[in-house]
Amino acid sequence: MAVQQAFQEIPVYSNINFKSLERRLNSWEKHDFMKVPLIQEGVLPENEEGIILIERDPAVLKEISEAVQRAFQISVPPQEKISPIYRHHTTREIRYSHQLSSGSPFCQMEYRLKGRDSIVEKLTRIYAQEKRIKSQVISGHISVEDIIGFRFVCATEEDCREVREIFGMIPPLQRIHTEDFLVSPKESGYRAIHDTFRWQGRRFNSRGTVVKVHYVPATDFHYQHGHPNGTGRSRNCYMDCKLSAAHEQGNHLILVVEKGTADRNKPAVEFVNNGAFGRYFLMRTD
Repeated sequence: MAVQQAFQEIPVYSNINFKSLERRLNSWEKHDFMKVPLIQEGVLPENEEGIILIERDPAVLKEISEAVQRAFQISVPPQEKISPIYRHHTTREIRYSHQLSSGSPFCQMEYRLKGRDSIVEKLTRIYAQEKRIKSQVISGHISVEDIIGFRFVCATEEDCREVREIFGMIPPLQRIHTEDFLVSPKESGYRAIHDTFRWQGRRFNSRGTVVKVHYVPATDFHYQHGHPNGTGRSRNCYMDCKLSAAHEQGNHLILVVEKGTADRNKPAVEFVNNGAFGRYFLMRTD
């Protein structure tokens, strides 16, 4: 009962494994670290639907990406690309990419740790559309399953399937869900394969981490997103096509824990309000 008692039996949904969640919430309960500031801010709702605890840990992404690089025999450092700040975001998102060719199908691999604003925006959008926060795929997790995500843009459908086979043989990864939109495209015409994995690595904090992987034929990717060098890409980009509906997050309190960002010159807990796109508390920790 320790997890439920930590916030007066309010349901807690998270992207970290149960033991890590229990340890973190028990620590906060013991020192009254979170509950008092939240009540003082007046953010703790009267009719709580739940608390969302999201942890962004670059060390977990590093651990997983290094295993993927070994599987694909990649020896060169990735290229880094900083995403633009969308009009409702306050933070940039770093994306890493590799070109696969030697000994592997010809693909472009890209991976990233989803930005905190992007996570909260997606949470509120999913809630507005589906009235849910809890994942329907992974018990006990939040509905945003792509906090750590990989995408392979491949020359052909055959390359997509070959890359998928290699990725699925990485030992600490356990495939738990697949959606094949190459066989059965969405009504919009979207075509790709989506895999959801659990990471069972050595580090305690990383065990149970969910990894989302998309495999997309290049012709479909360029059709859906615009060519990377084309002027249409910004017009057709993912976020712009998602902002027409009103966003809401219900009576949910959202906490985002940023690992490795503790700074004496910044508050340990900060309230961030992005208006219609989501409100959340940011916690900076070592």
